[in-house]
Amino acid sequence: MIVSWLMLLKIVFLLFLFLFAIPLSVQVWQEKQDWKDRLLISIIHAHLFIILIVHMLVAVHLYETLSLIITSVIAYVVILRRKKKKEIISPSKKALLSFMHATDQKEFLIRWGKDTLSHIVTKLKVWWSRTFNKISRQPFSVLFILLLFFMSAAIRFYHSVTHYYFPSSDPYVHLKWVKLLRANQIYVDGVYPFGFEAIISSLHTILNIDPYYILRFLGPISGVFLVFTIYYVIRKHRPQDYSIAVFALLIYFISTFQFGFIWRQYSSLSMEYGITFILPAIYFFIEYMKEKRNQSLVISLECFLLTILIHPYAAICLFISYVVLFFFSFKHFSLLHILKLVGVFAITGIIGILPLVTGLLSGIGFHGESFDFVQSSLSSNVSSIRNFTLDGFFGRTEYVHIMTFLLISFLILLVLLFFGKKAWSAIYPFQMYIAISIALFLFYKSEWIGLPSLMLPYRIEVTLVLLTSISISSILVLIPRMKFTKIVSGIVILGYVFVAYQTIPSYTLPKGNQLQYDESVEAYLKIKNDFSLQEWTIVSSVEEYPLAIDYGWHYNLTDFIINLSKGEELKFPTKDVFLFVEKIPVGTTDEITSKNVTDLSLPARGEILDFYRIPEYRKMLHEKTWFWIEGVQEKHPNLLKIYLDTPRFTVYHIEQDPLNPYDVSKLWK
Repeated sequence: MIVSWLMLLKIVFLLFLFLFAIPLSVQVWQEKQDWKDRLLISIIHAHLFIILIVHMLVAVHLYETLSLIITSVIAYVVILRRKKKKEIISPSKKALLSFMHATDQKEFLIRWGKDTLSHIVTKLKVWWSRTFNKISRQPFSVLFILLLFFMSAAIRFYHSVTHYYFPSSDPYVHLKWVKLLRANQIYVDGVYPFGFEAIISSLHTILNIDPYYILRFLGPISGVFLVFTIYYVIRKHRPQDYSIAVFALLIYFISTFQFGFIWRQYSSLSMEYGITFILPAIYFFIEYMKEKRNQSLVISLECFLLTILIHPYAAICLFISYVVLFFFSFKHFSLLHILKLVGVFAITGIIGILPLVTGLLSGIGFHGESFDFVQSSLSSNVSSIRNFTLDGFFGRTEYVHIMTFLLISFLILLVLLFFGKKAWSAIYPFQMYIAISIALFLFYKSEWIGLPSLMLPYRIEVTLVLLTSISISSILVLIPRMKFTKIVSGIVILGYVFVAYQTIPSYTLPKGNQLQYDESVEAYLKIKNDFSLQEWTIVSSVEEYPLAIDYGWHYNLTDFIINLSKGEELKFPTKDVFLFVEKIPVGTTDEITSKNVTDLSLPARGEILDFYRIPEYRKMLHEKTWFWIEGVQEKHPNLLKIYLDTPRFTVYHIEQDPLNPYDVSKLWK
């Protein structure tokens, strides 16, 4: 547990350094941009730079540690030099220039150090004073927001801190792609956005840190950042009113128990990672409509580009959001200006799909599973208006979230119709978030209304709940400013909590899929630390394959048993060979036995993965492995040494001469 916490802190620090601190140091900030702006904008810029530079280097087969560092340093210096022409100089740049000047005149070096330290202390005092003043004005709201952040983080980090295995299958695939990307291999399983892999791979390449750890913790980190984007948007739109932020965060927290998507935020998944940029994209486009500042448009375009580069489903949800925003933009821009914006977004989209097009033109097909699902969704659509039922349309009606959103949307629509411009101005810009939420809800129920389903409903829920949380909380904007405003707001919030409490079916957090035991990952980490690089082989289920890439070798247990059953020669040219055996196979409850095993042959299956994901076949595979182990132990009692042993899992170790390895097919006969 302590090791997990230390590794988590290390990953958080590295992400903070590379995605925030370093980008922050080369940017010029306006006085009105607070810490929230600087954090978010720096992260957006850093992501786009890293993803683009990794793709460029891989395209010319020059992606490695040295090339990535050199290109990053060159970019840093170029940006820093360009800032010299600006009148406003960032504090970090001032410190850097002062240090360079001090080292040229060494007698001033000590004075520079004291001045810099004094400057930092002064800044911290000012920051603390401002923070304390804000907290003292609305202490309960601030503390409640901090509590919601803490609980959201605790829920998301619980699995990654207490378990070694990934809670879903996707991270195993991402881990494989990340490691192969470092070897300049992209689209090994078909064309698919690699922005998510580029971020992880860059840290892996520069720092040589095992990407397993990054993937283990990056999902929860991005899940908490998703919560931050809700807070950011609300606070930017209503900086003086904490109640809306409290309500929105509370709604999103409660939705943890209303929808099954939360387990996806335990895991490092590219779709959720891409979705973290949806709310910032919407916010900055609204700011562009309001203030006509090109910087806001550029940041929104960056977010759009990031979603395309990271995951298509995130890009689709954001595209729907932009369609709604463009409809509202007719009030702010001329038709010609809107057409120009459409052109700019089209160019951005082309840039985003350029890596995919390049992959397709090189003869690589789409990633099979993703393409097959979209194709089947487009070709199957049997719903019609004649099949209408309330249960069918609203889905899981026991969840109050969607129903509350629809009722509040209807109420706000009535207010806008009856009170016109005054109400429109009072609620601005939340009517846009409500409209986007309605559009996403129709997309969510697209199959029923006769439209093709490009995404599974639970995937749309992740984005839909973000938008509806903001939409529902906007009801507080309609409460008139009076003596008892806070009391009325509190009653509304408590009313929602009460109704939600009565309708939530369970307070048990959903679990992801367990594809391997913690002991399996622990054994891999122990082997990696105890034995020389590339001089060991793991024979096990397929889940250990992506773990072993780069550090050692892996041989699938199915291939191992098939080889043995055919009596074919099988030698492992490494000094150390480790055999992973599940005494209680994952997904089962009974301990394996070789009593009913007569030979090593496996039944024919359509897919070899069936022996890993179907419990009874997985049990059969490990029973035959155990049968072979008993045969070897009978013939060679001292050959198989126990390296790790628990009640449900055992690792056997074979030490051999790599120049004259054992033929394992002959060890048991």
